[in-house]
Amino acid sequence: MTQDLTRSWTVSELASVVSGVVVGQGQHIITQVAALSSAGPAAVSFCESAMQAQLQVTQAGVILVQDALHDACPLHAIIVDQPRLAFAKLLSTLFPKTRPDAGISDAAIIEDTCQIDRTASIGPGCVLGSACVVESGVVLEAGCVLGSGVRVGRDTHLFPRVTLYSNTELGQRCEVHSGAVIGKPGFGFVLDHQKHWNSVPQIGRVRLGNDVVIGANTTIDCGALNDTIISDGVKCDNQVQIGHNVVVGAHTLICGCVGIGGSVEIGPHCVIGGQSGIADHIKIAENVMLAGSSGVGQDILVSGVYGGDPAQPIMQWKRSCVHIAQLDRWAQRIRALEMNCE
Repeated sequence: MTQDLTRSWTVSELASVVSGVVVGQGQHIITQVAALSSAGPAAVSFCESAMQAQLQVTQAGVILVQDALHDACPLHAIIVDQPRLAFAKLLSTLFPKTRPDAGISDAAIIEDTCQIDRTASIGPGCVLGSACVVESGVVLEAGCVLGSGVRVGRDTHLFPRVTLYSNTELGQRCEVHSGAVIGKPGFGFVLDHQKHWNSVPQIGRVRLGNDVVIGANTTIDCGALNDTIISDGVKCDNQVQIGHNVVVGAHTLICGCVGIGGSVEIGPHCVIGGQSGIADHIKIAENVMLAGSSGVGQDILVSGVYGGDPAQPIMQWKRSCVHIAQLDRWAQRIRALEMNCE
């Protein structure tokens, strides 16, 4: 599948966007973006080392590649250090994001005590409680709800139907996608003498740093006493649950359907694989990668790659998987030995 550009670009112009080096004709015209498998002579694509077999069959007009692969490109190449990263930068230039015009919809409901920058855009059906602060360049799409005392930092974008509970704070240039709920009271209950569960008031907040992305239908609970903190640059996928008092370190990646219990501390530059579960009060060091569906019930204090349930160093987990796959054969051998001994 190809995607047409709004105007034609030369190979040299594309190279200048990504600070790349042209191999071939810099004046060759590009009018499309495509994957290697579907690219034609008018399309730009990219190739990493794991994809190099596709260079034998692609017809792409120009390909972003590392120096070692440029000889295999069928027509022209742009040499860059990180082809995928350069391609992402190129796409941002070729397909710039559009934003609604500044202004407040007549169908929005806004308390008089709110402070809204004149460059912000407030869509229809939005509801803003008392003393909200909406900074410059903010976009609130249709149906967003902000409780009292919410602060939304500069150039942050809330997609339709986002809910921010009272006193939630969002930093600059964040993206919060549809259906996300941030600041809901944490799951705190205590049992009394009659074995009835009593709610413990959750009086902390949720604070997001700058450049945070929160996926659709993700939920982040406010702190019980201390704040729940999502640090700068964190990227969070869809349908993630983050419990109260959690601290997520800067530039950590959280994949879809992850569940994080209360008071967990995750270091910076971690990757939490999809469907993983982290129990309450766990500490995870920086630069930890969890494979998908990992279960973490004990602290991980050494950087590295882990997997399994319970989570263990990745090579140990792989050996365990091999052993589990052989259990049936071992059971048959044990039964045979037992029969021979009778």
